[in-house]
Amino acid sequence: LTTFRIMAVAVKGNRFGSGEAPATVNKPLIIEPSLPRFTNVGDQVDLTAVLHNNTKRNLELELEINLDERAMFLPEAPGLVPTTDSKPAAAGRTLKRRYTIGAGKTERISNPAVFTKTGEAKWTWKASAIDDKSLVDATESKFDVGYPIPILRDAEHLSLADQKAANALKKLDPALLNGSGKVKVTVSNSRLIEATEALDYLLKYPYGCIEQTSSSTLPWLSTKNMREALPALKKSDKEIAAAIQAGADRLLTMQTDSGGLSYWPGKSEPVLWGSSYGGLVLALAKKSGADLPEERLDALWDYLGKNLRNTANLKEPYELSQRCLAAYTLGVAGYPEDSYLTVFYEKRDQLPSEARNLLAMAIMESAKAKGETEWSETTRNRVTELLADVKEGPSSGVSWYGKSYASSTHLIAWSNFDVESDSTEQTLTRLLTLRRPGGRGWGSTYSNAWPLLALANHTQATGVSLANVDCTIQLGDEKHVVKFKPSPSSGEVEFPFEGDLRNSELKIQLSNNAKIFAHVELQSQPKIAPLEPKNQGFAITRKYQEIDPDGTIHDADDLSVGDLVLVTLNLNLPENNEHYLAIDDPLPSIFEAVNPEFKTQANKGVPRNQDGGGAARANFSNLYTHHKELRTDRALFFADYTYRAGDYRIQYLARVISSGEVTAPPAKIEAMYEPHRYGLSGTVRIKSKPLDLDQNKLATAE
Repeated sequence: LTTFRIMAVAVKGNRFGSGEAPATVNKPLIIEPSLPRFTNVGDQVDLTAVLHNNTKRNLELELEINLDERAMFLPEAPGLVPTTDSKPAAAGRTLKRRYTIGAGKTERISNPAVFTKTGEAKWTWKASAIDDKSLVDATESKFDVGYPIPILRDAEHLSLADQKAANALKKLDPALLNGSGKVKVTVSNSRLIEATEALDYLLKYPYGCIEQTSSSTLPWLSTKNMREALPALKKSDKEIAAAIQAGADRLLTMQTDSGGLSYWPGKSEPVLWGSSYGGLVLALAKKSGADLPEERLDALWDYLGKNLRNTANLKEPYELSQRCLAAYTLGVAGYPEDSYLTVFYEKRDQLPSEARNLLAMAIMESAKAKGETEWSETTRNRVTELLADVKEGPSSGVSWYGKSYASSTHLIAWSNFDVESDSTEQTLTRLLTLRRPGGRGWGSTYSNAWPLLALANHTQATGVSLANVDCTIQLGDEKHVVKFKPSPSSGEVEFPFEGDLRNSELKIQLSNNAKIFAHVELQSQPKIAPLEPKNQGFAITRKYQEIDPDGTIHDADDLSVGDLVLVTLNLNLPENNEHYLAIDDPLPSIFEAVNPEFKTQANKGVPRNQDGGGAARANFSNLYTHHKELRTDRALFFADYTYRAGDYRIQYLARVISSGEVTAPPAKIEAMYEPHRYGLSGTVRIKSKPLDLDQNKLATAE
């Protein structure tokens, strides 16, 4: 199983000596599953295990494999892959076979299976000697089964205030009600539930720059009322503290020598808006009890303070907006900069709307730090002036800020200043109407984080007046009851379905006239058929090519386990001056990405920027990426900015690690802060064969 190195040191007076020896821990019989680290529905993969006979005699073994409902053995695999097993497994989820393995031998056995359902797969493997029950080994495998093409979604918000049973499916897309999927119903006695889509988008967004790390950490810093109202945040105190600590720790990996934060971990150039936003999260995390080094925080506060020094000379709205956010962050951290707040106030006519709101928030933080339990006349006059609606004020000129940023900061300011004001309710209503269709809440991660923070602040400031009520949710013959007490709470019910729900009714009924809010989400799995490329502002295509040991590149039409593959992503950017692009290439489950920084004989000297014939590429420029990540299931590339429109190319290496026939999900390019602008490549089926091992050295099936 493993080898330990045992060392001993002896000392007496001025004499000493040392010695060491290895100690190997082993078992007479070992079974080791060798599986892909993830897979997708529809993938057909050889399920392989390695058997180790560490005894000094031949063994006749019985192998038992139990799959769960997410996979099924194939009775045969025509045109798929050969296996070491001369007798195909019967279709089903349990396999029992006998094998003979020689003394001191290590052998490989395989059986093909197909994946049928998403979720975490849990399988058991057991090998035992027929004639000696003491020789046995067993293990469990766990890995994720995903879906190879995008899940289709639709959602609807409902406000229930009487005892009538409403059909909650009525306004959802009927095309998604016919097929395979699930209906998820979330009910709450708090209006916070209207942020469900935004929260889901934030917590599942797969990237991790400074903004996205900050935005995905903010919900865990929300109020207790918010956590009770949104099921996704219903975690234990320990889990919430761990999530906050993880987010804060990642933010600190972006700190530069200047004290400011960079856009990606490990970079050397700080960005002011990211430092201000990340600093806000760190300040809130510190207040929540996160363990953060004071000297690191002090360096960040010093960086933000230094960037306020030239405020009087600034005229650009965006530059002023960044510094108003920095001033608010310093106020939350307990270091208000009163003199600069006065400078900002004197320049209020030059401030865009979100900057006016942030300045008002900073002024109130400063007032609270001075002990104002009621706003002083100066504070009240300044905040009232700043929060007054300005119909045609300056604009920051940042498209990805969106209207929700200004409305959210306006709501935070009003909730803190005068929650009973009509302006507070008007701002809340305006913010909720800005949500976008398509399950993304208010749009990007940044555009979703601020509304969540605003709604949490508003709920904490207003309090709640609630009653006991039972909420009955019924789809067909399946019925669930969620009971509410007079405190913020929520419940969640899921109805998986196979077939046609277009004539079915989802009924939600209350036991009295209390007010309940509902969010109904429909998820439908489209049929696994070849997906055509899609251009919603960008174009992307993908090509796989095999690299021979001598460096020759050709089409990947005869892959085997161990082969090296060149992956080429061709991109079309139709506009100049793009910012914050993400290129996300999900791997087929039989591939793993190769770290290009780790030089081996296999990738050393591999020619890049070539097509399948070895000719130099034409009409494509290498896309300079500011950050890249090679994950278990995908390769990610990020370009913080590109100056010119045109055709670009990204290339990386992958290796075939399993045999089978699988789907390569579509590659995607998107503008991270304008997610409605994206492009998808098509899907493709990839085949690979097992290693061509000497048949005389394989375990023999009986």
